Amino acid sequence: VLEKHHPELAQQLKFGKTPDNRETDASWFAVTAPAVIEIPLTAELTSEVAGRNLLLQIAVDNSQERNGSAFVSHRKGEAPPERIQTGASLLMHAESPDARALESDATEFCSTFPNRFCYVDEKRGLAAGFHLVEGFFRDDGPLIEKVLTKDQVSELDRLWSELDFVTNRTETLIRGFVWFERSERHVLHDKRFDFLRPEDPLLVRFEGGDSSQSNTEVTNKVFPLLDRFEGLYLDRLNIKRQEDTLAPAEQDAKYDMVHEFFEDIRKGLVHQDRQQNQAEAKGLIDVKEFADRAWRRELSQQEAQSLKRLYQQLRNDGESVEESLRGILTAVLLSPEFCFRYNSAPATEEVSPLNSHEVAARLSYFLWSSVPDEPLLQAASKKHLNRPEHIAEQTRRMMNDPRIESFAREFFGQWLRYRDFLSADPINAAAFRDYDDELRQAMAEEPVRLATWLIQQNRSVLELLTSDVTFVNERLARHYGGDLQMQYTEAVRRANNRSQWTAVSGLRAAGRGGLPGMAVILTTNSAGERPSPVKRGFWTVHHLLGQHFPPPPADVPELPTSEKGARQTIRELLKAHVADSKCAICHTHFDSIGLTMEGFDAIGRSRTKDTAGRQVSALAELPNGRDAEGINGLIKYLETERRNEFIETMCRKFLGYALGRSVLLSDQPLLDEMAANLEENEYRFSALFETVVLSPQFRNQRGRRFESQK
Repeated sequence: VLEKHHPELAQQLKFGKTPDNRETDASWFAVTAPAVIEIPLTAELTSEVAGRNLLLQIAVDNSQERNGSAFVSHRKGEAPPERIQTGASLLMHAESPDARALESDATEFCSTFPNRFCYVDEKRGLAAGFHLVEGFFRDDGPLIEKVLTKDQVSELDRLWSELDFVTNRTETLIRGFVWFERSERHVLHDKRFDFLRPEDPLLVRFEGGDSSQSNTEVTNKVFPLLDRFEGLYLDRLNIKRQEDTLAPAEQDAKYDMVHEFFEDIRKGLVHQDRQQNQAEAKGLIDVKEFADRAWRRELSQQEAQSLKRLYQQLRNDGESVEESLRGILTAVLLSPEFCFRYNSAPATEEVSPLNSHEVAARLSYFLWSSVPDEPLLQAASKKHLNRPEHIAEQTRRMMNDPRIESFAREFFGQWLRYRDFLSADPINAAAFRDYDDELRQAMAEEPVRLATWLIQQNRSVLELLTSDVTFVNERLARHYGGDLQMQYTEAVRRANNRSQWTAVSGLRAAGRGGLPGMAVILTTNSAGERPSPVKRGFWTVHHLLGQHFPPPPADVPELPTSEKGARQTIRELLKAHVADSKCAICHTHFDSIGLTMEGFDAIGRSRTKDTAGRQVSALAELPNGRDAEGINGLIKYLETERRNEFIETMCRKFLGYALGRSVLLSDQPLLDEMAANLEENEYRFSALFETVVLSPQFRNQRGRRFESQK
């Protein structure tokens, strides 16, 4: 056909030859993708091919590259689109790597979206139901008829029954109905309904009969408030009834609709009550198990009986099964056993060991800030926690559990004074366009992520100062910028998850590192619209290194809150400030340290100029008389010159947090042991945790009549 109507095109296609002049079948032509072959449809050609189909056999030439592939499509009367569209055929070798990858992806897609979800109905979707103020309503006819198997329908029925029970569907429906009718419709706008309140407990109460025998029989039961409501509702709609009964005076379709609704409510309330009675025994068992966990030990027989008596008293007072279970659950949570964590100290003058459950509670609140989990409670019940090797084993397990994040959040946040950052932020947010809640949340989370990682990887505590690694999310990565942002972007591209937190390295090259270079530390220790070398230096020396200073004099003049309005740099103002010998006594210890952080603005962004446009310098002469520049210089100084002070301070804070009390002079031998064990074990976190949890201070308690030896 081509040779007859378009000989030039036939010659261009070179039947029997490939583009690189290899021989092929004389009836075949070959092209190099991408390519467009345009065949003009003349009147003669159209007439000749009328009523015929164009069938082209197409294949990929895999003689050179078996991983080659191509999309093939045809169009009539229009140019082919640049983008691949529906209808294009994909050609590739069946055994090629691309084909195997495509098969794997397609299999995963089909398992997620099986064929039955390709059902389309313009009038109705495949919804399982819908939700209104009155509750959840089932509406899954097409889903059952068109999609689900018999077993799946049974499972759906079971799930709906469970949802109805958990949400108390019927009670929710009638209470929502009263609320909706009163607020949106006119029927209840009548003084006769003034007694009716959606929250009234009597609205769903009934009397008589045994609801455990049937879930539908309501003839022997009286619903005082609901019956009164139905009667008045019928009267309001001018539906006649027989005297004071709910029976109709005559056949009425409107009556049937109203009465059927109220009758369904009655049946539903009886059914719900029956189910609750059936669940009563299991509910009591569940509350008992909950109380064991809440009180961090197994309840005594007397305590368990006391809860059962309270439950029975509530039932006798007319409360439902659910309300009575809620009552004893409330009693568990209001008990001193839950609200306070205390040990049963004996009335002696001696030091005695904690019992196994008390050790479990102390471990759990120390490491997880929460109640013991099941493995810890089981170890306590077996009295394993009376032995050091089992305490160490549980400690290692708990350090590797994600819940150790609570320790990282609480301990480091309290010690290093950024725990209240979100509620006590010193920054004037209006001065920084990009300083929003999302960024503040990310700032507060960064040290928690790093500390958790260091603990779970059992790395050195010194990496809190020196770490070249941190964790960022999208917002914090954008705040830091540079190579750190590029690393994050690449990690997200690989993982295809923009919400994730990911590790980035190269902090030291970016002028950051460890805690001193974190945005939350730099921001917490700023002042209004400018960084504060005084606050940053004081934080380092006082909180990080444990050095104490007297409070400043009351008449000390305030430095400006913004660099823009100041005629001098903050460095120059500080120099004039410490010219006063009374001020210099303290400021010489920390101002210079804070000046090494001048490369970061008030919200922790890297900078070379202050907000007034003046060059800033992060070079400072430190208390040892040597110059240091930037965070890197500060970290080197802390690591080489002040390491012991950092370790001593951390040990003291760590021990106080673990014991839940102030550190005493008598604790000094343990503090020395903690520092020594850290040094012997490459400063790994495990040495710190295990030294404390195995110590007498952690495992023992003083009797109530104990007196310190004089």
